[in-house]
Amino acid sequence: MRTSANTKHQARLWGFKFHLIKDQVRHGTIVISYIPTTEMIADGFTKVYSKVKQAELVDKLGLARGDCEQQVSGGVLKGCG
Repeated sequence: MRTSANTKHQARLWGFKFHLIKDQVRHGTIVISYIPTTEMIADGFTKVYSKVKQAELVDKLGLARGDCEQQVSGGVLKGCG
C-alpha cells in the first residue's frame, strides 16, 4: 500500500504537535485537568438541554440570555444596556 506524501506530512506534523504539547505539560506551561461532562459549558452548542440548564451554560459563557429585546439597527446589534 502506498502512502501519499501529504499523508506522511500530516502524520509527521501531528507527531510534532503531540510532542510539543507533551513537553509543555511536562514543564507546567499547560495543565490538563478532568472536567465532568455535566460541567462542560461548550456542550450547550452541541446538545439539547432544558431551558434552565441552557440558561446556566449561556451565563457561564458570558453570552446574552435574550431576556431583553435586542434590535438590529444599521447592522449593529443593540443590547439590553
